[in-house]
Amino acid sequence: MRYPVDVHIHTTASGHAFSTLQENARHAASLGLKLIACTDHAMAMPGGPGWIYFSALRMVPRVVEGIEVLRGVEANILDYAGKLDIETRFARRLDLVIASYHDVCIKPADAAENTRGLAAVMELGFVDIIGHPGNPIFPIDIPAFVKKARETDTLIEINNSSLGRSRKGSESNCLEIAREARRLGAKLILNSDAHISYDIGQLDQALALVDAAGVPAEQIMNTDPDKLKAYLSGKGKIKDLYGHA
Repeated sequence: MRYPVDVHIHTTASGHAFSTLQENARHAASLGLKLIACTDHAMAMPGGPGWIYFSALRMVPRVVEGIEVLRGVEANILDYAGKLDIETRFARRLDLVIASYHDVCIKPADAAENTRGLAAVMELGFVDIIGHPGNPIFPIDIPAFVKKARETDTLIEINNSSLGRSRKGSESNCLEIAREARRLGAKLILNSDAHISYDIGQLDQALALVDAAGVPAEQIMNTDPDKLKAYLSGKGKIKDLYGHA
């Protein structure tokens, strides 16, 4: 089974990824995907682009190589009070904002502090997805985190890369997160976190995990492009995709 949406994808602009936006779009289209996003790391990531890159994303066409493209960012969480490495004025102009912990940008804390930081980020109002929250380097209070995600209508990512080559030890945390999301009715999104075009749309391990957790399809936001676009539109984003300038 291949989902038609993958919205955690990096380009060469991230500094440690290996495909251009056009290469990503071309490969995604060849797989039959319908919607992708360009979500490069923000400024605190070593090698990441400057603020002007995210300001200029408005120049990216809505359709590239035959596939619809959202303009986004993977922002780095910088402290436990909700500070991100992209200014609010730029983040609010984007279609999609992922916020994630990375240990090259912030020193991991204990579960209580890590959870407090994620809660503060979700309270910002413009963050759509919490990226790879199952990372064992950043332990969290999973029930409290999922409850806050449901309350703020923030999407919880099940990151396929975390279950494979990166962030070893994430599987048990992700399974617990998925089970808690099922119990509370929180929304999940499955993403590849591709750093090369060939990984786009590769969600097999994430799919197997949510199946094992018994998460119903209606709680997974990338089963249909229109489902995700409606969610973002409800937050005042991607207005031009619905015919509004």
